[in-house]
Amino acid sequence: MKTADHMEPNIMKMGVRVRKGVRKTTKVTIIALMAGVAVAILVGCSGQPLSTREKGTLIGGGAAAGLLGAALRGSEKLSAAQYLGDPWAARGAFRAGETLLAAGTGLTMADVVLAAAEATAGAVSVHAISRHGLLPAAQSDFRHAEEGHCRAQLLRLASGPLRQLARAVRALAQEQELRVGDWRETIALVRTLAPMLWQRLAPAERQRFLRHLRAYWDVHRHRLPQESWSNLNALRCSGALRVRAGRMLDLESAGRQVRVSWRPRGQDGVATLLVDRVVNCTGPDYDVRNSRDHLMRSLLAQGVATADPLNLGLLTAEFGALVDASGNTARNLYYIGPMLRAKYWESTAVPELRLHAEQLARHLTALAGVPWRQHRSAHPIAASQGSALMS
Repeated sequence: MKTADHMEPNIMKMGVRVRKGVRKTTKVTIIALMAGVAVAILVGCSGQPLSTREKGTLIGGGAAAGLLGAALRGSEKLSAAQYLGDPWAARGAFRAGETLLAAGTGLTMADVVLAAAEATAGAVSVHAISRHGLLPAAQSDFRHAEEGHCRAQLLRLASGPLRQLARAVRALAQEQELRVGDWRETIALVRTLAPMLWQRLAPAERQRFLRHLRAYWDVHRHRLPQESWSNLNALRCSGALRVRAGRMLDLESAGRQVRVSWRPRGQDGVATLLVDRVVNCTGPDYDVRNSRDHLMRSLLAQGVATADPLNLGLLTAEFGALVDASGNTARNLYYIGPMLRAKYWESTAVPELRLHAEQLARHLTALAGVPWRQHRSAHPIAASQGSALMS
């Protein structure tokens, strides 16, 4: 049985042969299927992707498949028993008494560590390493406050240096902590403004955010349920979980174990750890050039889709229309999913994705001449982000 990996080069060659054999004005569209899943869309001679109608069509969709963490340096030298690139494949595979290294200290690490502790009745030792060594904060029952004057101030500051915006957010969080006892209200407010804030930041300021502030935003924005946070904290207090700040340098096989070379944050020297297994918990790799998804690889190879300069996802225009390698906006190929982070930053949770889907549906029904029926969202984040996604 041939896999999609074997078929992909042949599919591309087939498309080239077909296109060479037809007139320039002829539209040729080939969609390759494997077990009912699209693995390639071959563009016709007209230069347009597949269209099931002449005007405004939505195709594709599952382009976020295969979004695992980027491979760790040295992982190619390890066996499947020593390295797990897919953290979700680790469930049920933990052994009592083993020592694990979790590469990353975010939500994925928390899921893996709690699953390992449960599967081994707590008889597991975990080292977790990330660049800053930060753990996600706990969730709480906070209210979604409307701060009109704060919104205007933050939007204005986003057009200037990032440090001014960061300083204002920090001051607002401290004020909220003193006034109502919960900084999470400020994070919720910034989340609703995230699409507009991100688009107003200059490219250099976006790079500065990714390098210096992203880790701090992630642990405050992507929080753990209180029970999970308490269980994780108990493991840390007992010594079963050791969280370290630093940079992983290399992985080497040492018999049945793995020797991990890493540099502690703020130090020049290299430290080593011996563990039984390494689990990649770095989270999704949004660099589409590393995608394992056959459909995504097909679109990139043809220049129908392109990566954004910061490697946060896909270049898209209004309504998620793909932008090709020549800078042209597709008329009939749209994307909805986490790869919209490149344009909106916040694009992974249901409220944001629901709004993206609604905006696209409104656009497509308008093209088709179908009346749109408005369904008002009851979710506070979704309701407040509508105008941001339209901008």
